[in-house]
Amino acid sequence: MKRGRPQIRRKGDDANVILCPSAKFAEDIENSASAEIVSKDTKYGSHQPDASFQHFDAQYPGVILELSYSQKKTDLSRLADAYILGSDADIRVVIGIDVEYKGSKKASISVWRPHIGVDAAGEKELSVVQTVSDRLFRDEEGRLVPDS
Repeated sequence: MKRGRPQIRRKGDDANVILCPSAKFAEDIENSASAEIVSKDTKYGSHQPDASFQHFDAQYPGVILELSYSQKKTDLSRLADAYILGSDADIRVVIGIDVEYKGSKKASISVWRPHIGVDAAGEKELSVVQTVSDRLFRDEEGRLVPDS
């Protein structure tokens, strides 16, 4: 039997195509759109993201997308904390896109992820880290920023 890279099967294609584990997993991810997300801990409340992507076996989406206009930009960090901490890190990444509100066409992206560290007592502690901070990807005129 000849070995090679497994191929991703598309719906309706030959059912005999071998799928790699990642492709099998990805097949079961769907856009949950802005479905309400209720936190495990009530202090984080419930939220409706602008978009989310969730595996059908998961309780929470793994990816959250939030769009913000500059006047609400400070809410993105608070929302990222609520999503990640409120899901006990089941939400693996929050992507925030900030678009200028008036006049400018600037847009930037920020990304938050869960981090599990160890506190002074040796206990595991969940926190949220911002891995990308306000990286500009569109300039004042709306043009793509090089190397963004």
